[in-house]
Amino acid sequence: YRKTGIPLSGHFGALKYIYLIKEYPELEQKVKSGKTFFGPLSSYLSHILTGTAVVDHSITGRSQLFSLNSLNWDDTLCELFNVDLSCLPPLVPTIHDFGKVKIDKHDIPLLCVIGDQQAALMGQGFSNPGTIAINLGTSGSVQYYAGNNQIFINGLMSNLFWSSDLEHHFLVEGTINTCNSMFYWLEDHLNIPHEKMKWDERCEKTKTEGVLVPGFTGVTSPYWVQPKETLFYNLNDATKDEIIRAGMESIGFLVHDIVQTLKKDGFEIISIQSGGGGARKPLLQFIADLLGVPVNRSKQKDKTALGVFRLLFNNQFGEFPKITHSFQEKFSPKMTNAQREGKLENWDNALIEAGVKTGSN
Repeated sequence: YRKTGIPLSGHFGALKYIYLIKEYPELEQKVKSGKTFFGPLSSYLSHILTGTAVVDHSITGRSQLFSLNSLNWDDTLCELFNVDLSCLPPLVPTIHDFGKVKIDKHDIPLLCVIGDQQAALMGQGFSNPGTIAINLGTSGSVQYYAGNNQIFINGLMSNLFWSSDLEHHFLVEGTINTCNSMFYWLEDHLNIPHEKMKWDERCEKTKTEGVLVPGFTGVTSPYWVQPKETLFYNLNDATKDEIIRAGMESIGFLVHDIVQTLKKDGFEIISIQSGGGGARKPLLQFIADLLGVPVNRSKQKDKTALGVFRLLFNNQFGEFPKITHSFQEKFSPKMTNAQREGKLENWDNALIEAGVKTGSN
């Protein structure tokens, strides 16, 4: 962890490499013959578009083979996971000349490749201590800009935010595997047509004392546990809307636990900015209630493209374009302390029953 900034988990590259080599022996022969690269989707796309196989720093942090200290592939980690170093693409910064993309006889330079969560944080346009960003899409991410130094916090991930040949910036991140994907799964589980799900409308008019602990993609930050199955705690006689509300609240509970992990390490949280397609009224209100701090929702739902623009602008002109924050809505805490404590107690009990936590932690 002190090398990679991420816990040991099958969600990341190294264990996927082991699985692929075991399940598809022909891949091992291609690796040994130098005919195959092992890399993320971004490397595949940039290779197809430009003919050059590389991987940028921000994506490399998910490989579990990259050292945040040396900013290079790590020989010890590659040996540990039995990964042939020769099959890993060359490392480059997020701001880099990746090559030319040919479109209609035009050569268009590809100058930036960056992870979607990092791009979303850059799109928020801030780096003030005490402010964190939540991006709620298919999955969710809670991010804290750490400046020019790595910060390692057990249960959370440290990663490169963005880099160039001259500078490197880092972030601390808690990831939530199930955000909008939670509701896709519930559509199938509850037999609800997609056009009729409208989870935010259902949740806004529904309350529940039940808890749903998602098992279909695992519980990541700050626990990193794969429950045997999804747990429906205190939901035996629940309606479909109550189950959907419990699913929504599980996202808020995990955001709360990630932020509490930051606070236990001495970070003061002043305010929270949110964005993404899952940043909807009942979920953001629930997050504000649990955390006891305001949550702001941006008018612009998806800021990944804006983040890439800011990086390219800075690369071209030597400064970042100024962004005037335009918030669609501010959600202030409304829940009483007793209500909050009751909710969190139910959540803890559900995590213990699901095997995510023990009674002592």
